[in-house]
Amino acid sequence: ESGEEEKAILTDWVCDCYMEERIDVLVENDQEALEDIGRLENWIKIAIWCIQEHPEMRPTMRIVMQV
Repeated sequence: ESGEEEKAILTDWVCDCYMEERIDVLVENDQEALEDIGRLENWIKIAIWCIQEHPEMRPTMRIVMQV
C-alpha cells in the first residue's frame, strides 16, 4: 500500500502512529508540537480514548480533565 492509502482512515493511521511510538510523523512540520511531545502524546491518547466505538469505553470529562 502507498503511504496515502495507509493514511486514508485518519483514526487508524493515528492509532498506528501512537502504538508504534511515532507520533512525530503526525505533526512533522509543527515545531511547537514537536517541542512538547509529552503534551502531544497526552492529547493523542485522550483523542483515541474519546473515539472508542463503545460509549462505555470513553472517558468522562472529569477523567479527561485529570489526564
